[in-house]
Amino acid sequence: MSERMWYYVKENKQEGPVPQSKMHEMFNAGILGAATLIWSDNLSKWTPAFKVEAFLVKVIPYPPPLPKQEPPPIPSLGLLAGIQVRPWVRFWARMFDLCSFSLLAGFVLVFFHPSMSNMPDFALGMLIIFIWIFVESSLISTWGSTPGKWLFKTSLRNGAGDKLTFSSALTRSFSVWWRGLGIGFPIVILITLAIAHNNLTKDGITSWDREGNFIVSHDKIGPMRVIVAIIFFIGYFYLIGLLTAYQRHS
Repeated sequence: MSERMWYYVKENKQEGPVPQSKMHEMFNAGILGAATLIWSDNLSKWTPAFKVEAFLVKVIPYPPPLPKQEPPPIPSLGLLAGIQVRPWVRFWARMFDLCSFSLLAGFVLVFFHPSMSNMPDFALGMLIIFIWIFVESSLISTWGSTPGKWLFKTSLRNGAGDKLTFSSALTRSFSVWWRGLGIGFPIVILITLAIAHNNLTKDGITSWDREGNFIVSHDKIGPMRVIVAIIFFIGYFYLIGLLTAYQRHS
């Protein structure tokens, strides 16, 4: 007994006739689908394949559309930052940056402008902290970090997870300089640091990171990095002590 012959529609063109076994092969290979219009002499009109009994086993009708579901809400930056709230890590990372930069900048300024050695220490410190704003912004926008953030495994990114642009980094650095460091003015800096520490501990995010949509995250700090940091700060304060003693006796 010969096989039944079938016609089908492909790309709006009538194809066939082909034997039923060949039709099954094309369905199995995905060449034809459940909605493909087919016809044979036992049908009165062109019919979707999934309605034809001969192909019910081979063809699975298209499933109904998925129900609409609202995506879950995106966690707020406060929650993201609150997962890793480490105010003291951030403090020492910034102190590493400021101390290391003050040594370099102080040497350069005094070398090229010896008269600056006569400036009061607090005024020279305020000047160096102000210059650091622009240096930090350049490092963050190009390198994506600073020496202190790198050493203490602290990452700073925007809400999309990318490096900050220079303008964004500059805006953030100015906010930190004003609200976090009190422009470097003695006593005021202690007050602003205490306020920033309290806000970070309580809210999980600083005011400048919330306003700028910045995300600060931390990785585990290995023992070698801790040792390097301890050696650096011991050396720094020892050197400052020597310079202070030298100035008193000169």
